[in-house]
Amino acid sequence: MNSAIYKTLNYIKKNGVKPTAETIYERLTQAYDKNYSYEFPSAVEVSAQRETSCVWEKPCFSILVPCYETDNGFLVKLLDALAKQTYGGWEVILADASKTSKVESTVKAYLKANPGMAGHSWQQGEDSGEDAFQKGKVHYLKLTSNEGISENTNAALPYAKGDWIGLLDHDDFLTEDAVFEMADAIRIYQEETGTEPAFCYSDEDKYDPDSDTYFEPNHKPDFNRDFLLSNNYICHFLVMQRDLFAKLLLRREYDGAQDFDLVLRASDHGKVLHISKVLYHWTCHKSSTAANPASKLYAYEAGKRAVADYLRTHDIQAEVEHTRHLGFYEVVYQGDLFLQRKDIAAYGGSLLKKGKIISGLLTAEGICPYAGLRSFFSGPGNKASVMQNAQVLDARVIVLREEDAHLYEEMIGLDYIPDVPTRLRTYGKTLSEEEWILRSRRLSAELTKEGKLLLWIPSIQNSL
Repeated sequence: MNSAIYKTLNYIKKNGVKPTAETIYERLTQAYDKNYSYEFPSAVEVSAQRETSCVWEKPCFSILVPCYETDNGFLVKLLDALAKQTYGGWEVILADASKTSKVESTVKAYLKANPGMAGHSWQQGEDSGEDAFQKGKVHYLKLTSNEGISENTNAALPYAKGDWIGLLDHDDFLTEDAVFEMADAIRIYQEETGTEPAFCYSDEDKYDPDSDTYFEPNHKPDFNRDFLLSNNYICHFLVMQRDLFAKLLLRREYDGAQDFDLVLRASDHGKVLHISKVLYHWTCHKSSTAANPASKLYAYEAGKRAVADYLRTHDIQAEVEHTRHLGFYEVVYQGDLFLQRKDIAAYGGSLLKKGKIISGLLTAEGICPYAGLRSFFSGPGNKASVMQNAQVLDARVIVLREEDAHLYEEMIGLDYIPDVPTRLRTYGKTLSEEEWILRSRRLSAELTKEGKLLLWIPSIQNSL
């Protein structure tokens, strides 16, 4: 059976006919990022980065790569990309749990051809010895057994000498400027604040080795607590303070979503820094997607459990449910959301006109990023389908805590009507669109000035 047909039938089985038809309609009519092309750093940028970074002593990065019967071509591409890094303060630990000598042979052949990259070679349990940064860049660690991706990655940590840990999958690769951009962002943050971020992440895209093309860029928001509870948007490229990584480690019970579990827990330990640039290429085949999408259900179930565990450890009573998009979750709070989430100042949904979104979630400048989408569309990367924090919520559809109701009159100039449909009927056309947005920005700024969050809930929709 054709792979696309098989996936469609599975989608219908999981979600029903109507949601499937809506998803197909969106995919047929919307071509998000269709003109995307990865822009390589220019020769001038590369030269400047190499010249700048050669005088830096820190930060130093240890990149951990768990390997298992890794394809030769993928591994060589990964190592070639590392060899081209414009920043020199890095090492890679290849933790090999393969049954065969496939990975070891590939590494040996690569280092024979590139002797300047050769570092240590260890059997698990050996002492790590001297500072690996003085002994080449590529280190090979033979694991005694395959304990799964989390434990295999953790096993590499004692051999890492960097003060930052980077995570890289064995069939993906970094951009030429990836480590430089991370180092530069960390240094700037240190200079400005005198502290270090807990971890940093970048944007990413996908790579098709058959056509040598890059596609589906994931341009991520800055740290967004509720978006993270809905989906592991952080993903790659991720670097974390070594001490924090050593404290938390990856947990084997969340294999398949081990990175998701890690960043959820790590997000409570300090500043999360976003480098808004594609630094990571995720290798996949456009034409050879697994025929059975259920083959990765264990990973989605692990992600669901990771979110539930995070909520439970914060004494938040809620259920976590799968959405129509695998890997995306809905948090269903028990009872009053304001009682469960003391950090939420207000929440709201979308404002529709003729079945399309015109407002609701807004940027600090008052722009709705999902304007023009049909009410049932999920948006690029499914971002418009899940709860997330907003910089501004439209005052026409905002829901306030009872104690903050007075702010509505002060900032909007109208009495607060708790019931949104009644409010829209009463006030919907009282002000111009521009004035609503201006006053919404003012109200949202007042609500969030002490660090509380605004929550956008896409399932709440009201028509103007």
